[in-house]
Amino acid sequence: MNSEKKTKLCKEYISQIKCFFPVIRQNEKKYINYISTSVNDYCIDNPDAAIEDLYNIFGSPQETINSYMSENPDNIVPYFKKINVKKWIIRILTFSLIAFLIVTSALIWYYHRADQIFEYEKNLIEQLNNK
Repeated sequence: MNSEKKTKLCKEYISQIKCFFPVIRQNEKKYINYISTSVNDYCIDNPDAAIEDLYNIFGSPQETINSYMSENPDNIVPYFKKINVKKWIIRILTFSLIAFLIVTSALIWYYHRADQIFEYEKNLIEQLNNK
């Protein structure tokens, strides 16, 4: 296994772990760096390793996150508060986007309708002037 394939395998495993963290704070970064160092060392020592080997040695990404949460119970409350804030920000942004689209659509419809009325009146005046 060449060096490029090893780093690709390690990056794949670490990215799978990162996907299970909805919010990555400083403590999570430290934990990911620790896991990343261990995974890189394992990949260097075992050049023929596959992703399944990493799952067997270090655990699946779900198991790794469960292990992190159980080892750090003090971090759980602020972690969920951070997730809750993130959800509210997403909700507010979604609501704002929907409101913007509705207002924009209404304005486009209003100006289109006003243009149609103007064109109708313009054609009516031209027809009256031609008679």
